[in-house]
Amino acid sequence: MFSKLSKKSSDLKKSMQEKSVTGSSLVKDKSKTLMSEQWPKIENFIAKGLIDIAEEKINDEDFMNTVFSRSYELLPTIARFALPREKYLAFAHTKRESLFLKVVELKEKKSAMALSNRGFHYNNQDFR
Repeated sequence: MFSKLSKKSSDLKKSMQEKSVTGSSLVKDKSKTLMSEQWPKIENFIAKGLIDIAEEKINDEDFMNTVFSRSYELLPTIARFALPREKYLAFAHTKRESLFLKVVELKEKKSAMALSNRGFHYNNQDFR
């Protein structure tokens, strides 16, 4: 009688462990998907905010930790429940280089727009 009960107990324990592993991998997959879906929105927002910041500041680890920590708050509430802050920060740090390139791209667009809006026309002799 006790051997059957012991066997059922061990089978149940194994089953629960398998479900736990499957569930945790499902959560990891979902959090990766969630980060990938939300990152372009956050990257664009951060890049626009960093346009006027010096490049040295962007390379400063403490400054970027603060920026990424604050950007975590921009995630939808449901995403923040599903995604721990530490995982988000780790993910955001892996995207620093692409973020830097986005900032450079936006700076170039901004300076090109500023030059075109100045109204300096050499050929037409229009020097406003």
